[in-house]
Amino acid sequence: MSQRLQPLIYHGQRRCDWPGTAISTKLSAEQMVDSILRPSKLIDKQYAQVSVLTDDGLVQTGVRISESKKEIVLRNLAQLEPITIDQEDIEEIMESKVSLMPENLTRQLKSRKEFDDLLKYIIETRKR
Repeated sequence: MSQRLQPLIYHGQRRCDWPGTAISTKLSAEQMVDSILRPSKLIDKQYAQVSVLTDDGLVQTGVRISESKKEIVLRNLAQLEPITIDQEDIEEIMESKVSLMPENLTRQLKSRKEFDDLLKYIIETRKR
């Protein structure tokens, strides 16, 4: 993989979910390319950022890891531990209409080969 793509795929020392692996495994190749070019057009629910307003006025933001009748668990990349919120404490859940994958990501790429490398990486990651 091109060295130029490394900052796009890694966040610090750990692998980041965005951009790249946050593309649904249900998409066709054409839809996958479209998701890279226009990430906010269609956001899969499992990758949508949500903001949870609690009864005490606190807002927690992250990607939904799990949700049950008892609780919702969010992952926020700025925090090491998942955020667990009891359903009885939730006043409102708001889903973002903007993708976590950056707009204009492809403008950072210098060539078609780098775009192809990114697409190849996404496809290989989806198979895992």
